Amino acid sequence: MVKNAFILYLYCTFVLMTACGGQSNNSEPEDNLPPDNSEGFTSNMRLFGGGLQMCGISQDKQVYCWGKDNSGEIGSPKSFPENNIYEPTSTLSPLKVNGLPNIETMDADYSRSCAVDDSGLVWCWGSNFVSGISNYLPEVVPQLNSVEQINASQISICASNQDTELLCWGYNKYQHLNVADNSELVETPSLFNWDQLEKSNLLAMASDSSCLLTSNGIPYCLGYNYAGGLGTGSDELHITEPQAVIISEGQRFSQISAGFNHFCALDTDKNAYCWGYNLDVGQPINTPTKVAGLESIVKITSFYDGSCALTEAGEVWCWGENDSGVLGYKSPHNSYWKNQAVQIELPGKATDIGSAEYFNCAVGDESFQEDIYCWGSIASEHYLSTATDQPARENYHPIPLTPYTIEE
Repeated sequence: MVKNAFILYLYCTFVLMTACGGQSNNSEPEDNLPPDNSEGFTSNMRLFGGGLQMCGISQDKQVYCWGKDNSGEIGSPKSFPENNIYEPTSTLSPLKVNGLPNIETMDADYSRSCAVDDSGLVWCWGSNFVSGISNYLPEVVPQLNSVEQINASQISICASNQDTELLCWGYNKYQHLNVADNSELVETPSLFNWDQLEKSNLLAMASDSSCLLTSNGIPYCLGYNYAGGLGTGSDELHITEPQAVIISEGQRFSQISAGFNHFCALDTDKNAYCWGYNLDVGQPINTPTKVAGLESIVKITSFYDGSCALTEAGEVWCWGENDSGVLGYKSPHNSYWKNQAVQIELPGKATDIGSAEYFNCAVGDESFQEDIYCWGSIASEHYLSTATDQPARENYHPIPLTPYTIEE
């Protein structure tokens, strides 16, 4: 029910969005070799998944994005056709987001991307859910400074400053932002109420809920609690103050991530635990449950109805619903793995991973040949436009982006 409502919300946003146009940037070079300007491009790159887009911060602190650009979320300038009809752009070419200073970190969500520069300013591009206007190039969020971390969900954003104060804004129907403003739309960055909790910048936000890790590694959640999916033991549909998640005695966590209606966290023994809705054939998991068969995890990410893990050995494993091939293979629609992880076939040792809503990407060692490998909906011709300059792709296994150019 929640998922259908969100899809309806996205559709309505699409219809009401201000008109824009653009040209497709998916031209292929004459051969399949990496472009000349790609040397060192993916070395130490950090990946950040959004909704229909993925971004990476290169080692020279520049941002590149690729995927679908429905609302300007890949930061590419737009041309406006004479009829001014909205024409979304798609690209598998990593496009440099121009107009940004050196970037330290970033995050993205369904229709926007935000980055923190080396002076602590926040830059955002894409759909602005307060003004309803799409910004196709980065603009500074004027109310924020000295920011060190930023977290985005489908409908809201929180930024953490040097004093570990969280400032949040966006849609807040179930008060998952925990700010004094109880309006359904919080228009300006507002202080998160820590009350008696120790402050932390480890936060993950799903569609209408939030979970945070305090400095002692205990997760607290609040917001929409459908079928008890927040894992706090409460059966209340609406939790307005952070409540501790039920975990084993002495268990502590170091990372946390969120999909649409679920959360996953990495404990201090480097195991992955998940809870929430749509992780077990449409049934909620009401307490953190270990993902079987995985160990020595160094990073977790989450997509719409599942999550991925990067291990110390450079292996990538994913679990959840295999919609659009996000588990790295093609299968019948609505094929679930019931919290069972599947290893992704990559050319070598991965060094970082990122998860968008319906596809995942990885960068890696020299076996990757300075390339980015992605799998899921991005590997299907249904994801990109079907113009004649687009290759038809039915391959749901990881594909390299080298057939496309790195554009600036």
